[in-house]
Amino acid sequence: MNIIFGKIERLIILGGSWITAALLKQLDGRALEVLLYTSSRHYNEVVDDEGNTLKQVADLKGIESVVSENINNDESIANAVTDNTLGLAMGAAWVFEPKTVALFNGRLLDLMGIALPQYRGGAHYTWQILAGNKTGACNLQIIHGDEHTFHKGEIIK
Repeated sequence: MNIIFGKIERLIILGGSWITAALLKQLDGRALEVLLYTSSRHYNEVVDDEGNTLKQVADLKGIESVVSENINNDESIANAVTDNTLGLAMGAAWVFEPKTVALFNGRLLDLMGIALPQYRGGAHYTWQILAGNKTGACNLQIIHGDEHTFHKGEIIK
């Protein structure tokens, strides 16, 4: 499989958690425009050892944030995505509907810290623990949208 994204000028990060905050910090000072879409539960969660919330990290780094309870009904996402946008989901609170995925034109990826396809779907960490599996994983996969394709996209890295 050959995947070409073209020139990427904007990165939309969708999700939350400490790993999202760490990425926001790493992107500081880069020429790439970064925008964060997150849920209220992620936005107000403490995400680093200094006690900062995701909101505070984004504010400190000058990254525009949008809090959305349902990304699929959020009209602002359509205006945020351009032909030069890459979307990266990291612990996102939403299941992306096909109409939302289509906005990204094949450039919406999911960062998964689980072995795929073995532990795809919900409660994957629980199943991995119950199976006694202590192996780590990191997958970057294409999101196709809808619950029927959940964690079934092509793994690109």
